Amino acid sequence: MSIGQVFKDVLCYPFTDFKKFLKVFLMYLGFFLVIPVLMALGYSLRIIKSTILGFDDLPDFDDSSNLIEDGLKYVGANIIYNIPLYIVIGILVVITASDRLNLIMNSYSLLTITAIVGYLISIVSVPAVANMAYEDRFGAVFDFKRIFTVIKNMGWAKYLLYLLVYALIVEILTLAISSISPYLKLSMGSISGLAVYLLLSLLLNSYLIVIGGRFRGIIYSAGMGDELHTNAIVEQNNAE
Repeated sequence: MSIGQVFKDVLCYPFTDFKKFLKVFLMYLGFFLVIPVLMALGYSLRIIKSTILGFDDLPDFDDSSNLIEDGLKYVGANIIYNIPLYIVIGILVVITASDRLNLIMNSYSLLTITAIVGYLISIVSVPAVANMAYEDRFGAVFDFKRIFTVIKNMGWAKYLLYLLVYALIVEILTLAISSISPYLKLSMGSISGLAVYLLLSLLLNSYLIVIGGRFRGIIYSAGMGDELHTNAIVEQNNAE
């Protein structure tokens, strides 16, 4: 698929089964209970594997205990991979706080640097999480030989371009929701505006977790190519 077809597929994917997408949103509505959010994150891994296996519709929600376990894997993998980002943010916050005269400038610098570091981390973390979902084991997130094979097979230039476009889409959507917060408060009042903004943020998070799973699955499939086909044949022969 061309880059346009890929992102059309990714952005439209949540609407292949709107009822299932709403279930993800309902899970996020229960964010204060933790478990529903873990299930939503686990569902993202299920989307990844479903995409890798060649399915174009949203997968089912069966086996909730497995979703929770996968959600914990997802959280664990992201925490580990984002440790460098946390360190950079901590250092920059200290520097920013110590220079109050340039607080605004430093705030923009903080956002820019964290965005760059986050992008660099995603170069490895995107196929890493996809590999974990495909192999259904936490250790697979550190299989760097497989991770870099996926990137190499897809082509570094093409892979980085796809990743950049995806990052920009996420950033634009996030900024769009953030920018309407003041208008909601002015037109609806502080409490009502805040409530609507919270709902929109949770809806966006639901959308991003679904398209994120689809994007990772497509990237991994493109990088694995013939090996996925070979693995499928082997699994089918073993089943017989």
